[in-house]
Amino acid sequence: MSIRKTILIAEDNAAISHIYQRLCETYFDVNVLTAENGVKALKLVNNSNIDFILCDVMMPEMDGLELITRIRESDKNREVPIVMCTTLADQRTILQGIKSGANDILVKPVPQRLLLEKIIRYLNIEPIKKIS
Repeated sequence: MSIRKTILIAEDNAAISHIYQRLCETYFDVNVLTAENGVKALKLVNNSNIDFILCDVMMPEMDGLELITRIRESDKNREVPIVMCTTLADQRTILQGIKSGANDILVKPVPQRLLLEKIIRYLNIEPIKKIS
C-alpha cells in the first residue's frame, strides 16, 4: 500500500482554491491542504510532509515569490515541486518565479487538463478517474 501524497494549495481566492482542491480530490487519491496566504502556507510546509505545492503569486501577508524563496531555503523542502500560478504573464514575473525556485509556471485561468498533467508529472501518480 502506498502512502497518500499531500498537495498544498496556497491561494488567497477562495473560489479558485476550492476549484483546485476539488480537481485534486476528484482525480487523485491525495490529501489536500489549503492556505489563503503565504504565512499560513509556510507554516504548513514547515509542519507537514508536503509532496507538491500549487502557489499563487499575489497573496496577502507574504506573496508567492517570497514563499517559494523561503521554502527553497529549507533543506527539508528544497526538492518539493512547486508550480506557481499567476495572472501576471509578463516576463518579469515569470523570471522572478524561476529565480525564486518554482519548477513550473502556469498562467491563470489555468486549463483543468494542464493542471492535472502537472500533478501527474511532478508527483508521478496516476489519476483514479479518467481525465476528460
